Amino acid sequence: MGNGISKLVLDNASEGIILCDCKFNCIYVNKFITALTGTCIDANPNKPIEHILPLLNLDSLLEHFNAAAAGKETKCEISFIRKSDSSKIWVYARIMPIQYNNCNYVVAYLSDISKQKQSDTAERRRQQEMMRLLSAAIRVAGNAIIITNNQGEIVWANQAFTQLTGYELEEVKGKKPSILKSGKHNQEFYSELWDTINSGKVWQGEIVNRHKDGILYFEDMTITPVFDETGNITHFIAIKSDITKKKEMEQELRFLYKRFELIFNSSPAGIAIVALRDFRFIEVNASFLETTKYKREEIVGFSAKELDLFEKADDFIQKLQDISTSSAHHNYDLNIKTKDRRIRNVLVSSEKVKLGIEDCVVLILNDITEKKLLEEQLLHSQKLESIGTLSGGVAHDFNNILTVIQGHSNLLMMSPSLPPELQDSVRQIAEAAERAAGLTRQLLGFSRKQRLEPRLLNINSVIENLTKMLKRLIGENIVLECSYQPDLPLVLADIGMMEQILMNLVVNARDAMPKGGRLTITTSSKFISANKFPNSDISEGDYVIISIKDTGQGIKPKHLPKIFDPFFTTKEAGKGTGLGLATVHNIVNQHKGWIEVKSTLNVGTEFIIYLPAAPKKEDKSPDEPYLWAKGRGETILFVEDDDKIREMTKTLLEQCGYNVLQAQDAITGLQLWRENKDKISLLFTDMILPRGITGRQLAEQLSNEKPTIKVILAITYTPELAQIEFAEFKKWLFLQKPYMPSAVVNMVRQSLDIKNNHTA
Repeated sequence: MGNGISKLVLDNASEGIILCDCKFNCIYVNKFITALTGTCIDANPNKPIEHILPLLNLDSLLEHFNAAAAGKETKCEISFIRKSDSSKIWVYARIMPIQYNNCNYVVAYLSDISKQKQSDTAERRRQQEMMRLLSAAIRVAGNAIIITNNQGEIVWANQAFTQLTGYELEEVKGKKPSILKSGKHNQEFYSELWDTINSGKVWQGEIVNRHKDGILYFEDMTITPVFDETGNITHFIAIKSDITKKKEMEQELRFLYKRFELIFNSSPAGIAIVALRDFRFIEVNASFLETTKYKREEIVGFSAKELDLFEKADDFIQKLQDISTSSAHHNYDLNIKTKDRRIRNVLVSSEKVKLGIEDCVVLILNDITEKKLLEEQLLHSQKLESIGTLSGGVAHDFNNILTVIQGHSNLLMMSPSLPPELQDSVRQIAEAAERAAGLTRQLLGFSRKQRLEPRLLNINSVIENLTKMLKRLIGENIVLECSYQPDLPLVLADIGMMEQILMNLVVNARDAMPKGGRLTITTSSKFISANKFPNSDISEGDYVIISIKDTGQGIKPKHLPKIFDPFFTTKEAGKGTGLGLATVHNIVNQHKGWIEVKSTLNVGTEFIIYLPAAPKKEDKSPDEPYLWAKGRGETILFVEDDDKIREMTKTLLEQCGYNVLQAQDAITGLQLWRENKDKISLLFTDMILPRGITGRQLAEQLSNEKPTIKVILAITYTPELAQIEFAEFKKWLFLQKPYMPSAVVNMVRQSLDIKNNHTA
């Protein structure tokens, strides 16, 4: 049974088994040999081995059998042709000696390795093909490749190296890459390179080399050491790419970036770049920071909503959202809140841009806050100009009418024959005319068409002289208190305008206290430093201060910025013209001063007026007015085109003791002059006359003919007259229309007295 099992195992083995005696006669062959050789072989053939295997290299096999017969195990690969299909078969043979019953045998184990050999052959071919492809790729690669030995001597270079450097392989073989040195790198640079690759590491970097024709170029180079199986460096492979154009482009980009940065940061307009995905600021320029008062780190990375930057944030975000479809918005108004919470008005343009892969919006902000203020000032100035034009256009005729009314009403009140029952009516007419004249003066003063007649004034005296009138004006339910600084400095001012300021402010105070209260007028003086108003035209020096304070209703905070605007009033319709405070403001400005206001609702309001003190070197007493001075029989040539004024004034002057020659125009006045030249002492003429000759021209002609003649010009400040510089007529006096009878006789006397003093 044992022999049967052994034979079964041997016959089913996965390799061929041949047992031979020492003469190489086959004693046993298993079934695998039949499949291997393609022939039917008896299991116990007792035939020489060459009859069993159709071997191609039998002699080699017999050598291995001889070695095994001599007691040495051998191994080998053999091939033969299979008879069944003539295919070439490769086998791996293990041949070894064995001994049985004191007899020597040789056994051969044969494994079929045909498939492995075929696979190995295909792999070798694949590797050979790959090596061919790699070699071709290296030769035609776009990057320059050179191989050096471990001493740095060039052994091979591809065609791209020639294109990069201008050198053929035969020119550089055996030489070192130092032939390409540009002189732009120091020895330390090359030492670091060689230390790196000699230590077995890869070196990578940029280097400047020199072309064969001497031109410098930039290259990016990687040098890799090559090791043998023992770990020793045998060669170096350098791969080079020309980056000259890249470096030039980088330099151009750096230049463009610097130019962009210069434009970006030096732009007077605020510029911001905002990410469209979340509306966060990516970058802002210096002007944007200056406008918003933020620092860069306080705004970059945050959204406008987080910063509460815009007064109407939803409108701003809507504009940004619309950008995705419209691509741009130009010149829309927004109000921004600065870091210190001030409001600035900006004109915004926005445009969608692509930065890399991100959609962004470029915002350009122009701060137009000052421009808006200038526009408002321009509109204000234009309004003043229109008012001035209007007032100047009607003032002449209106003042002529008022002159007649005031003159005759005053003459009536002076008449001893006026019945008592008419005195009150005449007084009412005179007061109404005075109020109308005051309104005209307000219009002219507001539009700066009224000529200043400055003189040295003591403000304390001006207020004291008005006290009685002011008390009647405010009524019994308001207490008037006046507090004066002793030795108050004088001011150089127009007395009429000072009275107008006081009257307007007192009337406003009275209207603010309908249920009564307290009105306090205080005077003081103070030295004002220029540091208090660094950006204004206000001069440093001593100032006289007038405070008018009431305990009335106060002014609402929203109204305070507008109270000096023309026609702005908080009073009911018919109770205020809106010119009072505007006139006060302009009169104070004309006197090179300023006015401040403090007000608290239900507590009261205080107006504080600052007027420059007159220089102390002008040590003169304030002018004292004449009061109905009488004439001494002097002859006056009076020229006036309005018949009623001419008759009224002639009657007035004659009642005061003057001889009056009257004319309705300059031509008639010249005729009277030629007839009475020696007798005429004073020319009293209206500035505006018919028939082509003005009062000024008449006065100039008469003054040329008789230098001692005195001149009084009656004027209404029209826009044309406002352009005339009257200061050049130093010997002439000017009387503003409408004029009171007392003003006429006082000025006539004053003018004639100057003459008498001059000739004395």
